[in-house]
Amino acid sequence: MNEDLKILNLIVFVIITFLAFFIIIYVLLAIVLNKINQKMYGKKTPLAWIPICNIYLLGKLTISKTVGWILIIYLFLILNDKANSLGIELIYNFVPEKFSDTFSSFYVIIVLGLIMYSFSKFVRLLRTENDN
Repeated sequence: MNEDLKILNLIVFVIITFLAFFIIIYVLLAIVLNKINQKMYGKKTPLAWIPICNIYLLGKLTISKTVGWILIIYLFLILNDKANSLGIELIYNFVPEKFSDTFSSFYVIIVLGLIMYSFSKFVRLLRTENDN
């Protein structure tokens, strides 16, 4: 029983650590997107704090508005929808199931790349502001 409690404590610790990490990254990304939007357009935006809207804003502020829309459309294309109707499970896939993991991984790589690019763009905007 003592061994099970140690494993459970370890699992809870890992889950809490990952959750804290993702919350910190989410808040930092929202702050950076707000600051970039403020530097580019002169005002802050609440879109940075809304989960799917911040992906659009990430694409819009780092590259263009079109990239923001492409990211949102791509996100909805790789989602799977499961429904249970009259005891029959229905699964809707826009992407064939054998490509689903590859497309999802590709999406994550693109978004992580844009996040890193947004942080570097933020640093460049701060440097140009300090130079002036």
